Amino acid sequence: MRRARALWPILGFVTAVFASAAEAGTAFVTNTHDGTLSVIDTATRTVTATIPMGRLANRLTLTPDGKRLFIVNDTRPDLRVFDLEKRQVVGKVPGGRDPYNLAFSPDGRLAYIVNKYSDKLVILDVAARRVVDAIRVGGNEPVNVLLVNGGSVAYVANELSGDISVIDLAERKVLKLLPSGRFTEGLALSPDGATAYVANGEEHSISVVQTATHEIVRTLRTGTEIHDVRVTQDGRYLFGTAAHINRVFVYALPEYRLAARIPQEKRPDLLWFTPDGKEAWITNRHAASVSVINVETLETVVVIPVGQNPHGIVIVP
Repeated sequence: MRRARALWPILGFVTAVFASAAEAGTAFVTNTHDGTLSVIDTATRTVTATIPMGRLANRLTLTPDGKRLFIVNDTRPDLRVFDLEKRQVVGKVPGGRDPYNLAFSPDGRLAYIVNKYSDKLVILDVAARRVVDAIRVGGNEPVNVLLVNGGSVAYVANELSGDISVIDLAERKVLKLLPSGRFTEGLALSPDGATAYVANGEEHSISVVQTATHEIVRTLRTGTEIHDVRVTQDGRYLFGTAAHINRVFVYALPEYRLAARIPQEKRPDLLWFTPDGKEAWITNRHAASVSVINVETLETVVVIPVGQNPHGIVIVP
């Protein structure tokens, strides 16, 4: 078992590592090069299990009932279904020809799966484990999907065409394409659902989208490539991973003031908040580790070794 390594010498901490730990929860991290899933106790910051998850296990999404993870293995057309209580894979579901990322309808009945190279949003009936439809997104190489307006509309990030497909899910048609910027990737929604954030990697920007009108109302210039974005539960901060300069950027909302540039290990990638909102956990893809940031102090408090090439992360109570 690998244990967390404290950053006292780096950050000058004089308090115990676990003094500011989040309430008990469990983090699940995919290690793509190892084909494993690390299970981490968020209170003790220790890896409690490492579970085989198949070659190139990558992105993972939590079902709305909080009971299962759907895991994408790169190059495979199906998704693994991981039961959180049993801590094991309980089946597979079809994901289209080339699944890359997904989101669930609020009731969990449908999964919307972006197929990167065939430029489609595939619709899966979860209970029947059957693909029921596929929508051409209108952009090139979709890599992410976010549901807005109560799950009635999907925003799909198209990496190569640098735009957002706005899709009416009832009508199953594209309403418009929003030009956002080159290498559109990360997507996040504000707690009130009124605002979506789009990370445009090579454009060095974050687009601010008003979900009522599906219009970009502001462009935040970041000065570097931001890969993933997420908003704290209280709506106070927007976090973004700056993968190429090994930082996490934190913007104070609603003024969009840069509040912190927090040093990380090699290539910070995806991020998730603990259920109590006190900590942000970040996968460091080229460092085989997960960093833990205290949301109040905006400092890294500990780094936890995991497997090789950690990418996807989900934390559950």
